[in-house]
Amino acid sequence: MSLHRGTGLIPDDELVVRQRNDDWPLSGLVGAGRRPLSVSYSGALDRIIDQEQTNSCVGCAFSTAMFLRGQLSTPIRRPSPKVIYDLGRLIDENELFDIGCRPQDAIVMVGKHGIVAEEDWPLFTSDKSLLALSPPGKEWIDTPPDFTVLHQAADAVVTGCFGADGGDIVATLEQALHVRQIPMFAMYVADDYQDVRGTEVYDHPGRVDSTSSHMQAMCGYDEDSFHIVSSWGEGHGNRGIVRIAKSFIASSNCFARKVITQVPTLRR
Repeated sequence: MSLHRGTGLIPDDELVVRQRNDDWPLSGLVGAGRRPLSVSYSGALDRIIDQEQTNSCVGCAFSTAMFLRGQLSTPIRRPSPKVIYDLGRLIDENELFDIGCRPQDAIVMVGKHGIVAEEDWPLFTSDKSLLALSPPGKEWIDTPPDFTVLHQAADAVVTGCFGADGGDIVATLEQALHVRQIPMFAMYVADDYQDVRGTEVYDHPGRVDSTSSHMQAMCGYDEDSFHIVSSWGEGHGNRGIVRIAKSFIASSNCFARKVITQVPTLRR
């Protein structure tokens, strides 16, 4: 399938089951209490990332969710999406291949090695001091993280993240947003998703037949939809914010739902 922008997460049935039975359970962390009809935090975003042709959606989604969570409580610099993506690939020893990574692997490896600010390890760069780390002919996206940078961030961990699959998914995600916790999710990507423009609500009918999938963060909801922070630049949706029908988010087309509950430590 050809897309204008990269995706990055390629799940299989075993992965989906593992994500739904992971070590970040829902119980006791978010309740389906009373909440407003709509919530929006898009104004707290610094910008919309454009991952371009890379498959770094997991890193971009985590970076956005962590940054937004910080803006709503204890502001932090934007975490490096590339470091998160790089670390997620390292767990499968795929650091030389831009083929995406599992969100669970990113959580585990960030907890082990830490995260740094975006300016210290950017997704795209022309900084010659950083490019010098890349062997001749090797793309920057395929350059593994510099552990001399990460070792200065050993205590920079994801301090709160839990799975939000199961139960009343819509109510859970709405309540998380209401209490200023930031959800992420992965979705199978149909060709029509890249064409969403303006404030139209995306709702692909039935099962999406696709081997590509894409992880994104949420920044709000209204009566009909969740507000999704795209990583395909400001040309996608309404200046980078896409409305996706609640029924689609709750369907089997979406999975690996995670919620960032606390502000991560970010050191350099």
